[in-house]
Amino acid sequence: MAHVIYLAGGVEGMEDYPELAVHIGGYVTRYEPFNAPKGEQWVWTDSRIEKAIHFPTVQKAHEFWTTAIGIRPDGKPDRPLTVYAVEIQPVPD
Repeated sequence: MAHVIYLAGGVEGMEDYPELAVHIGGYVTRYEPFNAPKGEQWVWTDSRIEKAIHFPTVQKAHEFWTTAIGIRPDGKPDRPLTVYAVEIQPVPD
């Protein structure tokens, strides 16, 4: 069964960043994390589950969500998508 990533919420203060908050409540359809440090759009969403990126397992979806693109100035992994609280959902047959 395929799984998708649903953006269920965001970190505290996200409401101050409408370009990020607008994606809450959507399914991830495209993700270009290396655009994030450049200030460019890096995540795309859609309200329709069928448009989402499909993953073969929950584990693969979780790995995608937590993939690091480098190290932040504070020494922690830079994982742009983790600014969102996600639900990994099965795709209905």
